[in-house]
Amino acid sequence: TGSFLVTATCVAKELGIESVFANTDITYDNTKHFLDIKSGGDEAKAKARTLTNLCSNYHITPTQCIAVGDGANDIPLFMATKCGITFNHATKEVQAAAKHTITSLAELPETLKMIMDK
Repeated sequence: TGSFLVTATCVAKELGIESVFANTDITYDNTKHFLDIKSGGDEAKAKARTLTNLCSNYHITPTQCIAVGDGANDIPLFMATKCGITFNHATKEVQAAAKHTITSLAELPETLKMIMDK
């Protein structure tokens, strides 16, 4: 995700997802005071780089993956995976690039199940 790691971790936990990768993280000192925000840089490029690395690590191709997102920076992932899921609040451009559109994260588990059962 291009979101913060803390947000991604919370969403993943709720959805039962074990591995999380985020392009943005916050660092704190040992007294929990803010130190820095670390960014992976250009969101679309960072997401594509993460997808490439994940595929390499798991010896799979992008077309064996599913991408979920709601921003223009997710379109390259949708194209690479051939299976993008977006939300009805996303722009028309993003919705056109995705294969599936849902209204909320609550629909994601059932949508994933439907895709996996095909």
